[in-house]
Amino acid sequence: MVISHALGVLGRAFWPSLVIAVLVSFFYLYCTDPTDAGKGCRVAVRGWVRRVRTSCFFRRLLMLCFYTSVVVYSTLIDRAFCADPLSYPMSSWQLWAVAADGSISPVMSGL
Repeated sequence: MVISHALGVLGRAFWPSLVIAVLVSFFYLYCTDPTDAGKGCRVAVRGWVRRVRTSCFFRRLLMLCFYTSVVVYSTLIDRAFCADPLSYPMSSWQLWAVAADGSISPVMSGL
């Protein structure tokens, strides 16, 4: 259940996080090393790809940006809001639900 939930979150957050990570690393590259800046989009993209292929630090930075954007997207942006949050404040933090007959079942909220 936990693995399926984590894969679902990663599936929803993958493309937006990838775009954010690429844009952040692209802007970082041209703030720190503007050698290919101002020469057109193709030259800029080639410079970015070259830096990804050659620099271990830049690949780690790209992965850090991706990981951070997945966490931010999952916790702040892709949330299910409830209409009345004061009705039961701990409802989304429950792992198990107890029915009226005493049976226990896992809570599958957010899937």
